[in-house]
Amino acid sequence: IKVYCASLDGKNIKNILFTNNPAIVIGNESKGISTEISIYLNEKISIPKYSSSFKYVRMDSYICGITPPPKEGI
Repeated sequence: IKVYCASLDGKNIKNILFTNNPAIVIGNESKGISTEISIYLNEKISIPKYSSSFKYVRMDSYICGITPPPKEGI
């Protein structure tokens, strides 16, 4: 299993091809991901910020593999 972590300096999530049921770790906004967890991470990804809650829902379903990415991009 490949383990991704959300990070400000990671690859944009829209450029990642998720395969084989990956895991995505999202840390605390102020403290990030703990050292104990970071040893299991394979790659950093960034998740763009959107102002519309509708787009957050679409992003969540895209990450979980429920829906394909929106045509206008992520």
